[in-house]
Amino acid sequence: MEQMREKPEGKINKSIEKDIAKAKKKLIRTAIERNELWENFGNIEMGKLEDKYRDYFYNIEVDTDQIDDFQKWCWNFDLDVLSEEKNE
Repeated sequence: MEQMREKPEGKINKSIEKDIAKAKKKLIRTAIERNELWENFGNIEMGKLEDKYRDYFYNIEVDTDQIDDFQKWCWNFDLDVLSEEKNE
């Protein structure tokens, strides 16, 4: 029997998810250490993701919307909510 191989697009989607999770973890850790958010929170990480996955933005099978969702997450991130969750 022939093994089912994952499509390259599936690997790219998983790679995007992994990179976003790593970026979120880093941003949260830094925000907690500083005890504040800063102007342009997440812009550097966003730029790195866009550069890395730029070739896939027009490939319909690659979920680059995850990158847009990450940008929205950065814009809406609230350190106070994180503190409240930690205290529960």
